[in-house]
Amino acid sequence: MNKFAERLKQVRLEKGLYQRDIGDALELSDSAIATYEKGSKQPTLNGFIGLCKYLDVSADFLLGFSDDPKRK
Repeated sequence: MNKFAERLKQVRLEKGLYQRDIGDALELSDSAIATYEKGSKQPTLNGFIGLCKYLDVSADFLLGFSDDPKRK
């Protein structure tokens, strides 16, 4: 599994969210979120930015470049 997929699932679970919660907030299907978490697909750039904002984590954290999830 790639770092993005791992981190996305980790943050979602830590925040007590369902895939459907994220999908509804970003106007995506819960199956789209599932494919991101499996690593079989990647979000668009706008989708990725939306994930960072909705989950309130830095892009560097989701991509695995940093272990600090805080947005600056």
